[in-house]
Amino acid sequence: MSRTRSNLGGFEVGMTASTVLFGVCTVQTVLYFSRFGKDPLLTRGLVMILWLLQGVQIVLMFGTIYWDLCTPPSALPADLWPDNVWQAFGIVISGLVQVFYSRLSHRLCRSWPLNVILDTLIVLKFVIGVCYQGGRIGGRD
Repeated sequence: MSRTRSNLGGFEVGMTASTVLFGVCTVQTVLYFSRFGKDPLLTRGLVMILWLLQGVQIVLMFGTIYWDLCTPPSALPADLWPDNVWQAFGIVISGLVQVFYSRLSHRLCRSWPLNVILDTLIVLKFVIGVCYQGGRIGGRD
């Protein structure tokens, strides 16, 4: 039995919430581009990249549920690749958002010590997440 099948109910509830929040994010993205078209290219590009990454993450989450529900349990691998990949996308998305807010906090308060602490924590979280996901994808759970 795959790890996903043992807690499928919770995964489906989380998937529903993620899909609803992605819809809210889509509305916010459309409003952002219609109202703030003169923002810096870096900011507009980051908004578009994050929206696209979240869309791909939702598709991979649906793929995990579909694969887990429609494949006979005996034919399921121990770890589903879409499950690992969407979690890796989550690490990348959260890292990008945190870097953006770190950059914004530096622009607002110009505090180098605060920025060094924030950036160190962001890098540590990203490295730990990548190492953990790398171990899961490589089969070293």
